[in-house]
Amino acid sequence: MSKLELDHIIGYLNDKSSTHDAYFGFTYEDDCPHIQANEDGLKLFSRQLLKAIRLFEDRKNSENPTISIEGGDWLIGEDFYSYIEPVYVSRKEYLKKENKSSTKDYVYNTIGLTIFGLIIISIIVGFGTMISWIF
Repeated sequence: MSKLELDHIIGYLNDKSSTHDAYFGFTYEDDCPHIQANEDGLKLFSRQLLKAIRLFEDRKNSENPTISIEGGDWLIGEDFYSYIEPVYVSRKEYLKKENKSSTKDYVYNTIGLTIFGLIIISIIVGFGTMISWIF
């Protein structure tokens, strides 16, 4: 989608929604996140996401690629979702990268626990040997 098309849709959503009547909020009920919104709130949040798409490629080589979501009085709970961190790879590649790091973490944790266990066993055996020398 071109930037001109995005600008057209963003303008349309801006014209067809009221910031005064809009409500869009993130809530947690029963340990489960929910979105509560009215029609104007959904339009304004969609507009913010489309603005982020427009900035996506511009931020690719930036030192700070994070894209901010500009809210207003209509956006409740923006502390939780006020930034977008762009990912420039496909879902498959991203998940493969995440799985590699979790496998690496698993290996490191296993090695660490093994070394810790050997140290504990050595201490117990050492104390046992010292006690047998005394008695």
